[in-house]
Amino acid sequence: MGHAAQTRNAEVLIFFLVVVLRVGVRLWYPSFKMKPKLYLETTIPSYLTSRPSRDLIIAGHQQITKEWWSRQRDQFDLYLSQLVIDEASAGDAEAARERLDAIRAFPLLDITQELF
Repeated sequence: MGHAAQTRNAEVLIFFLVVVLRVGVRLWYPSFKMKPKLYLETTIPSYLTSRPSRDLIIAGHQQITKEWWSRQRDQFDLYLSQLVIDEASAGDAEAARERLDAIRAFPLLDITQELF
């Protein structure tokens, strides 16, 4: 596995850990009124809309993403940035349309120097 793939897998793992921690907070503190905020990066709409992979690891990521999307997504205020839109727009036109349709409703965060 190349460095880029390892980095991407680490990013996905971090995302899922954040989700698990946020859901855990809601379970421990059910009186918590505000939804946790979650930045949605490009891997999520990609896994959500892509054809099933024959690679077992990627297929597992796709399945977990689809389950989270259908069961947990509404428990969060989801945000994304123009960078996510740009990445989701790349590649095959039909696949890009599906990715963009999945994330169309979420507000964009401004990209500022503070983020870097």
